[in-house]
Amino acid sequence: MIPPKTQTGRPKAFTLIELLVVIAIISLLVSILLPSLRQAKLLAQQVQCMTILRNMGTSSAMGMEEQGGIMIGIREKHKTNKGTIDVFWMMNNLLRVGMNLPEAAWFTSDPLYDQRYYVPPEAVCPLSYAYANPRPDFGGTCKWHDSYGWNGTHIEAVYTWDTSVPWITEFEKIEHPSNKSQIADGINPVLRKDRSDRYFEEIPSSSAVPAYRHDGRINIEYFDGHVDTRLDVDVIGSDEIWDAYGEDYKFED
Repeated sequence: MIPPKTQTGRPKAFTLIELLVVIAIISLLVSILLPSLRQAKLLAQQVQCMTILRNMGTSSAMGMEEQGGIMIGIREKHKTNKGTIDVFWMMNNLLRVGMNLPEAAWFTSDPLYDQRYYVPPEAVCPLSYAYANPRPDFGGTCKWHDSYGWNGTHIEAVYTWDTSVPWITEFEKIEHPSNKSQIADGINPVLRKDRSDRYFEEIPSSSAVPAYRHDGRINIEYFDGHVDTRLDVDVIGSDEIWDAYGEDYKFED
């Protein structure tokens, strides 16, 4: 906009009132647009997270076919030429290969910072602690279970932390698989119903805590393979979501 000229031929300057009006209009537009931009960014991050979970579920289903109806377990025992090893879901190569991720080396000389648990940033939730804290010495990879966890409510209730028993899930015994969570946002490898009300901040925990990191929502992949997002109030303590085998199911010894 070119200011009008005065009788002397010089451009007429904006008055202080006019400048203040322009500044007020710009501030108003910014205040309107910023929340929309923030919401758009959060929605994009939520969709990205849900896509990862869907891929994890698809890969788990592929692994189930190879294992004769036994789904990817929270912990499985595998026999190798170097002995028997506990293979947690994060280092399960059936899951990794199905997602086009690097295979995990099951035996390593670095037990404290174990690369078997790490994946590229594109395989973790963009709002997770894992994504915000990659390991430069591991090529910028992220700890997978600082982003997602496997539902262990039904297994833990029976096996506790008995390391002699693999935590596996038989799909045919799942009660209403379209309602039961398999994988979800979390800050621990194993998620449990009785700890579902303990998420307070995005810090890794040893307490099997699901994470409501999407503005009070949690993304969940169910045993039938579909993914959705749920409010924390719908998830906390929910038998429908966490008790995969149902309260009346009797486990065989």
